[in-house]
Amino acid sequence: MNQDGSVNFKTNLPPHSFSGFIFEALAVRIFNDNLSTIGRRAFEWCTKRERTKNDYLEQFKAIGTGFLTTQQIHPNLYSYQHRFDIQFIRPNPRDGEYESATVLGTSRDAGVQIKAITGNEKSEIIEPLLSGKYSHVLTFLRHHSGIHSAEVCHNIISQMYRNNEIDLSQKNKLEDSIKSPEMLGEDQRKVDEYYNYIHMWYNGKARHDAIIYEGVGLEVKGFKYANGILVPE
Repeated sequence: MNQDGSVNFKTNLPPHSFSGFIFEALAVRIFNDNLSTIGRRAFEWCTKRERTKNDYLEQFKAIGTGFLTTQQIHPNLYSYQHRFDIQFIRPNPRDGEYESATVLGTSRDAGVQIKAITGNEKSEIIEPLLSGKYSHVLTFLRHHSGIHSAEVCHNIISQMYRNNEIDLSQKNKLEDSIKSPEMLGEDQRKVDEYYNYIHMWYNGKARHDAIIYEGVGLEVKGFKYANGILVPE
């Protein structure tokens, strides 16, 4: 604890791994601050809806399923180990209790998994989608070559199809299930700039903001539940 009341943390995770927690918080902020545009696209993508009416969409807000704020405000929807990092929730019209959005025409919960990786896309994204572990993945980072990880995924999928590892139906489903922020309308340059800011904070050259603070809270929960590695300095 510092004299100004702030807390220092240290982690053994590399920046790109730790940033995954922070990008979860960033995605929630982006969706909620831009609900009529980027948030709408994310909502319709994961719920398989089209042309959502404004009065229906405005009932919802995005939450991080493992956030400390979710645990405090919506404890019934909190889960550190949820299959979705982000869900859209609204008050049930009957009793006012918050519930998650479902996939159109089903009772299955809808949501998005967040990734911040620059490698291992097949094992980290594609195979979990094929197995049903994930349904929709929003991946944030570019490789050092400048190619976005979402594009890398699509290239791998095309190669898998050519090698007869997947059929056309699986290919189309996989391609639709993986997006970059820019595919939802967020400028990738802003994402890149924020990733640079995370690096500066990680190296002690910048103060944290509310988004980083929320991301830190996610790894603190990891410590409590899975022998994670974020510890008070």
